[in-house]
Amino acid sequence: LDNLATNRRVEGWAAGLYLCGLAMRETGSLPEFGDTHSDRFVSDYFEAETARLPEAQLNFLRESSALIRMCPELCDAALSRGDSRDMLESIEGSNLFLAPLDHERVWFRYHDLFRAALLRQLEKSDASARNRIWRSASEWCEAHGSADDALRYALAAGDDDRSARLLCTIGIPLYQLGRASMIEECLARFDDPVLITKHPAVSVMAAFFHTLSGRPFQAERWADAAVRGLHEDDPLPDGSPN
Repeated sequence: LDNLATNRRVEGWAAGLYLCGLAMRETGSLPEFGDTHSDRFVSDYFEAETARLPEAQLNFLRESSALIRMCPELCDAALSRGDSRDMLESIEGSNLFLAPLDHERVWFRYHDLFRAALLRQLEKSDASARNRIWRSASEWCEAHGSADDALRYALAAGDDDRSARLLCTIGIPLYQLGRASMIEECLARFDDPVLITKHPAVSVMAAFFHTLSGRPFQAERWADAAVRGLHEDDPLPDGSPN
């Protein structure tokens, strides 16, 4: 058992380490985790932990697991409810793998493995819920000054139009903040012949980004795509003429 890697994955959760040990004894290899897969020992554990909960609380857990981090206001907006503060306080009081992210206990997140288990439950119970929640979360985050989170949720929801607008708005500021990896991740989504043609402003931003990063070949490729996609009378996402 790779103690360091496994401990990091389970975030120091003692029972999680034990469950991983059981999995390795059975399969001979480390268990895999992710949004679409989990070791059965861990999954069964979380199923047992949540089975005893009232249905209203379990529904909140499932739906809010779509959020990377959460505060009551974001949960209310993204989940279309008005009791998120009480729900979060109740969940935290029950020691259900909810961790505060600040001293004021305004922002929270779920343990990664718990969140993944809840996301799979949500997918089974309401397959369309995640995209709906992500779209609402993107709108809330943009309105409250968290454009990078808004971009992540828009990408996750598959909202290409919104993602393109946000990327073109904050791409260069993200680069200046040292978030080049996030830009790379976003551009990978648009590196498609259809999307490049549909969103030429992304190609303009990408060409500029690669120029700043010292990649002339990539910059030229995206610039060519921009030229092919831009029409003389089309405005850019900020409303300015091209």
